[in-house]
Amino acid sequence: NIVVSNPSKVSATNAVLTDPLPEGIVYVDSSPKASVAGQNLTWNLGTLAAGASKSVSVTVKGARTGNFLNHATVVADDGLSAKASAPTRIIQPALVLTKQAPAEALLCDTIPISIIVKNTGDAPATNVKIIDELPAGMTMLDGRKKVVFDIGTLAPGVSKAGKVTVKASKIGTYSNTATAVGVGGLKASASSQTIVRVPVLVLTKTAPKLRYVGRSVKYTITV
Repeated sequence: NIVVSNPSKVSATNAVLTDPLPEGIVYVDSSPKASVAGQNLTWNLGTLAAGASKSVSVTVKGARTGNFLNHATVVADDGLSAKASAPTRIIQPALVLTKQAPAEALLCDTIPISIIVKNTGDAPATNVKIIDELPAGMTMLDGRKKVVFDIGTLAPGVSKAGKVTVKASKIGTYSNTATAVGVGGLKASASSQTIVRVPVLVLTKTAPKLRYVGRSVKYTITV
């Protein structure tokens, strides 16, 4: 919001307000409408009577994060001028997801999975959830196939982990992707792969087919 005031006892004529937006700030709308030339916004305010003021409302959005200082200037006849500045910091959360699972497991084993989400941005990430749809043949110990962790709000630089234990119903390679989502279109994903095997034992035994009485006999047993 930009307010231009005339605190004097005489009118200020031909008042013109200019607001050059910093790079990284994008004009959206204003009331009254501005004359737009690139990043420069201009309003012809006309005459400000003694003691009067006029207000301009500007809506912008950030194209990138950072600290921005916006300067507005008003000039009028007789060399009148004034300046005002407003600082704005634009921040943005960002999610990074890591998924950890053993590379191999036996069919009779349970399989631990850890999914870690981190906010690498500079603003809180809200309503963060981790969702992991387990592949066919793999379930949680209670039989469910969908893993959901409700993380909630994640402060900048903070990590939280969701851990679950699953089992496989058959041998094979199990690959799947977990996803983290948050308010504002935040999204991140990570994958893992576990090969489930089953042990198989084979036993063989060999010995000479013929030996004389009193001679030693050597057996070879291989497992």
